[in-house]
Amino acid sequence: MRKGGVTVVAMAREVGPARVGLITGRRVGGAVVRNLAKRRLRTSLDRVELEDGFDYVVIASPSVATASCEVVREWVTNAVVRSTERAVSNRAKFERAGTVELGRPIGSETGRPARSCGK
Repeated sequence: MRKGGVTVVAMAREVGPARVGLITGRRVGGAVVRNLAKRRLRTSLDRVELEDGFDYVVIASPSVATASCEVVREWVTNAVVRSTERAVSNRAKFERAGTVELGRPIGSETGRPARSCGK
């Protein structure tokens, strides 16, 4: 879910504490700017309650480096809440259908990664 300059993707797991991965690509800026963006994201995530049993991936856009900390905190909070709601909804839908195990991407019933093209 994208809010402002932050995109958050949440995926349900069976059990365990919440895990977070941060992505700040080179288009965000040089190493110093990327580290600044990551620090802002970590600080914002410290103030958000993350649900246990979920993995979160937080992706920064270049605007994270120039936005104020309050604005980044608002983006992160809104994106995490919305992504968690969507992941809970998806988990319930897949559990009812019995089609996908938690933590496995759609299309990988064989245990091998799904191929996007070719053979």
